Amino acid sequence: MKANTIIQKIIDGNNEFMEKHDKDYFDSHGDSQHPFITLVSCSDSRVQPDVLLPDAINKIFEIENIGNQICQARARLITVFCT
Repeated sequence: MKANTIIQKIIDGNNEFMEKHDKDYFDSHGDSQHPFITLVSCSDSRVQPDVLLPDAINKIFEIENIGNQICQARARLITVFCT
């Protein structure tokens, strides 16, 4: 797929998303983040967080990595799960 085709698909997808949501939707998420889930998941284009929650914006803080690996150091683990 050519670069200009990919860019146009992104623009079209963004425009479609904006058309489906009113200004209040964007205003309600613009000031701060308040996710209630920290999700560590594999960097995989087949797995999307909106499968878990249809409207995942401001609900899931997603960390994508290779193979769902988490450092075993306790301090880092606590930081990941408590933030």
